[in-house]
Amino acid sequence: MLRSLIGTLLVLNCSNTVFAQKLEDGKWVDDNLTFKVVYENIRKAGELQLCIANLENDLCIGNLMTPFEVFVYDRKDSLIWSSIWTGTNMQLKFKKRLPMAAKVHIKAKVPYVINKLTTTRIYQQSPLELLYVIQ
Repeated sequence: MLRSLIGTLLVLNCSNTVFAQKLEDGKWVDDNLTFKVVYENIRKAGELQLCIANLENDLCIGNLMTPFEVFVYDRKDSLIWSSIWTGTNMQLKFKKRLPMAAKVHIKAKVPYVINKLTTTRIYQQSPLELLYVIQ
């Protein structure tokens, strides 16, 4: 009974897991990752919640992090806010609301993500990047 339960839990857990490929040199590589906006309320409250997601199934992977920059632009493409984040917390709260915000550019500072549980680096061909247009 216990083995059956453990087996079921492993299958359920693996169904939401992204499997990176391990290269001969020992590096882990996964080019199937992206930033995803989970919640956005920049104009009224200065809040933005992100995650790192799998491109295939669009699911957030909670144990991945990477340092990144956030650039906020108005409708004239003028930069109105920029900041650097460590990536340990993906629930961003800006110092003020940004009512003129029209789009957000999020760009990782490095071409890898870090598995918070194992501290393993998982590399990408280029740093993760997302351009999000505010509705």
